[in-house]
Amino acid sequence: MVCFTVAAFSVELLYDTPWLFAIGLTVSSFGFIMLGAIGERYGTIAFASLLLAVYTMLGMEQGSDMWMQPMMLLSGAAWYGILSLIWILIWPHRPVQHRLATVFRQTATYMETKSSLFHPVAELVPQPTRIAAANRNAQIVAALNQAKASLLARARRGRLTQRHQALLQTYFIAQDIHERVSSSHYRYQDLAAQFFHSDILFRFEALLNAQANACRDVAQALSIGARYQHPKAGQQALLTIQQSMQYLLADQTQDASRIALLHQLDFLYKNLETVEQQLASLSDLAANDGTQESELADPDARSLGEMVYRIRRQMTLKSLRFRHAVRLSLSLLTGYGVIQGLSLEHGFWILMTIQFVCQTNYSATRNKLKERILGTVGGLLLGVPALYLFPDPSSQLALMVITGVLFFAFRTVQYTLATLFITLLVLMCFSQFGQGFAVILPRLGDTVIGCLIAVVAVRYVLPDWQAHRLRGS
Repeated sequence: MVCFTVAAFSVELLYDTPWLFAIGLTVSSFGFIMLGAIGERYGTIAFASLLLAVYTMLGMEQGSDMWMQPMMLLSGAAWYGILSLIWILIWPHRPVQHRLATVFRQTATYMETKSSLFHPVAELVPQPTRIAAANRNAQIVAALNQAKASLLARARRGRLTQRHQALLQTYFIAQDIHERVSSSHYRYQDLAAQFFHSDILFRFEALLNAQANACRDVAQALSIGARYQHPKAGQQALLTIQQSMQYLLADQTQDASRIALLHQLDFLYKNLETVEQQLASLSDLAANDGTQESELADPDARSLGEMVYRIRRQMTLKSLRFRHAVRLSLSLLTGYGVIQGLSLEHGFWILMTIQFVCQTNYSATRNKLKERILGTVGGLLLGVPALYLFPDPSSQLALMVITGVLFFAFRTVQYTLATLFITLLVLMCFSQFGQGFAVILPRLGDTVIGCLIAVVAVRYVLPDWQAHRLRGS
């Protein structure tokens, strides 16, 4: 709330003095991004503060006094916080359960992707599957970090209360499963060539798919708060692999290279057998012997000295966060210059687009750019008939509620659809003032301008090309 207050009133005080506003925008943007060096939670607060500042700029067009708009925005933030606390008091486990469910869904998709490496085709080319698996793996890591943050928010000095122990053990099991299934055991093309005429690799593929289905069952049980019942398909798949391995090892005519590959498959079997045991243990976490881990490492800084130290340590060109802070600050300054130079009435959408599209590296920015433009265009195309079909303000209010809910539902899983729904929401909001059709072209134009500025900045301002980092290591 302190950051929100500073952001809102800074805009109100400096808005009518463009050169001071430009300096304040650049300095505050850099400072807010560097605040994320303290921890993930502070990074989220920093991003939200910048976003609130942009919304304050958008509201300046209505010409209210300097107290009205900040108090409305801060009241909305406070009201949302109160509702969130009430929600957590009624359903204290829900946020953690949903984040753990996301971990298991991502793990299931990763297992299915990796299982295709065990499909023995002639002249197997594993690289495309490896790249897809690497992307899935990154999503699992992000989901694990979010689940850990949610657990830490309920911990005292890294320790959780007894009622959260089952969720903590579920997190550790998910972490262990991820470590095991993400390991690389051998050159998959050699396995495919050597066992092309055997069914052993098909059996491993079936086992991974069975465990992927089990992970989805775990995710579903966590989502609805039900007890997980482990299926028998995984145990049956393990048994068939074991029988097949015994048959292949009994063959005395095999050469040394084939026997070495069989030993590698045996290591893989033992690894996946442990994964199966971990999944089965989720059926009854209360039956553990109390020897599991019960403490989480807290990555956030707690003392003021440690916070300052973390920020100072990031103040170098080698820091990805520092480079991103410089890029984003200069991008927002450029966007503000375009607004002032072209006297754009709704130009602050340029700044909002820059904030959402400008990521820490070029690849992520390019993906965000594509999703942002597709979502905006789709929202505008749907918005035109929606304004004709729902001319009444009351029906538009109902549509605003629906699109708002859908935006939050898709915000973290499908950004294109989230952008589509938030664009519809914006059109309905402006339609309440009789400006629904008037903002369609400015919204599209500002989105394109913001995307171009973000891409140019990420490409040319302190770029983070991975090849350069490899050569320098």
